Amino acid sequence: MPQYRSLNIFKPIIGPKKTRSLFFAAMLCGHCLTVAGCGGSIGPVRLQDTAEANYSAGIHAFKAKAYDKAIRYFEYVRSKFPFSKYSTLAELRVADSYFQNNEFGSAADAYKLFMRFHPNHVRSLDGYAAFQSARSQFKQIPGDFFILPPSYEKDQKSVGVAAQELRSFVGTYPNSQYYNKGYNLLQKCLKRRIDHELYVAKYYLKRKKTKSAIMRYNSIINLFPEAEDRPTYMSDLAALYDKHSEPKKAFAMRQRLLAKYPTSSAAQSALANDPSLAKNLPALKSSTELKAPQVNPSAAALTDIDTIPASALMSNSAPDSPTMMPDLKTATPSPEPALDTDKVPNE
Repeated sequence: MPQYRSLNIFKPIIGPKKTRSLFFAAMLCGHCLTVAGCGGSIGPVRLQDTAEANYSAGIHAFKAKAYDKAIRYFEYVRSKFPFSKYSTLAELRVADSYFQNNEFGSAADAYKLFMRFHPNHVRSLDGYAAFQSARSQFKQIPGDFFILPPSYEKDQKSVGVAAQELRSFVGTYPNSQYYNKGYNLLQKCLKRRIDHELYVAKYYLKRKKTKSAIMRYNSIINLFPEAEDRPTYMSDLAALYDKHSEPKKAFAMRQRLLAKYPTSSAAQSALANDPSLAKNLPALKSSTELKAPQVNPSAAALTDIDTIPASALMSNSAPDSPTMMPDLKTATPSPEPALDTDKVPNE
């Protein structure tokens, strides 16, 4: 009687390398299906005879998450009806559509153009366009992925670009309803930059190169004055000076810490260890401090950031200028009427 080998039907037919390949292929397919499903089911683009009809069709496509179609309608309004009252609002909606479609580079450019050519528009004056431009830059920062190196080990160029725009926003629009969101995003950018500097500093410390680590800590303190944990970094730098046998620099840094952040736990701890720090504190140069975030219930949810009806957004008493930015001390945005159905970018 012939002998047959038993077949193990449960034996794996693929190795670990092929398993990983299939895993990433499945992730890619899932992403493609998700993107493909974002077009909505609103039918083909049918351009209308009036600006209002095309703008309404664009809003309908936007709400259906068919952002490519929405952009076509809004761009048609801009090009075909440049003097229509809907033209300016269509420009803003193009930027919003790019943002929602995850085309953040195009969105940032579109928001900048909107502010440049419509500086007196309510969405320029209230900081919305500037915030969305900075937020678009923030969205382009590479995130962490479990098989890749941590974000603080990567190139920080995109983080620097986002931080620069967010700095500009929080400095220019301290009373904007989007200030808190901008401030928090700026802190995230600063943390990424600081984590990178700390990563390099620890690298030097492991190799007993204290002087190089001191240079990195000085960079953190001098380049990121808005960082919320700055007192801690100043205290750590003073400790490094002690380790490097530079007691005068350590004492000076602790005095600077006490003068700048007298109520911080780091300053109080240093003062408790050495009461002489309080004598002859250095006079610090005046600097512009960022306003701490305030709880503003009316602006807590970013899903309601565009609550102005189209009629209000299109009526501006001051003419737009393509070259002059508004005087924020004298310019006043139009009052916001009741909630409209045209909602735009959310988290």
